Amino acid sequence: MKHVYRFTLAIALAAAAIAQSQPKATTKGTTSMKRLTLQTTIQEGKDRQVDLLFEGPSRKLIQITLRNGAILASHTAPVPITIQGIAGKGTLFVGNEREAVALEPGALVTLEPNVVHEIQASPAVSILLTQFTGSM
Repeated sequence: MKHVYRFTLAIALAAAAIAQSQPKATTKGTTSMKRLTLQTTIQEGKDRQVDLLFEGPSRKLIQITLRNGAILASHTAPVPITIQGIAGKGTLFVGNEREAVALEPGALVTLEPNVVHEIQASPAVSILLTQFTGSM
């Protein structure tokens, strides 16, 4: 499917390890940075857990964890998104054809606006969702 590009990145695991350090905000001149903490292991909790990690004028980062085979039912996003596997295993189903993409640490998928997608945990998966919400 032309709207789905899957990349497995060794860098993703390294970035997740770096992100585990304490959250820290730094400002220098007009540039600002915020260090975010990803949960790279799946602990016990609700079947569906959504944690807003960052919200800015042009993007939103959300960690979603699904447990016990939970399903994030078919839906669309009105903006471009990326879905990155952080921990566990699951399956991303894309488009009306339900093309299956394995979600595991390091998997990275980008979707254009209004593409139907669904996520199913096998048995648990945690993803980093990036929503590109505005112009830069």
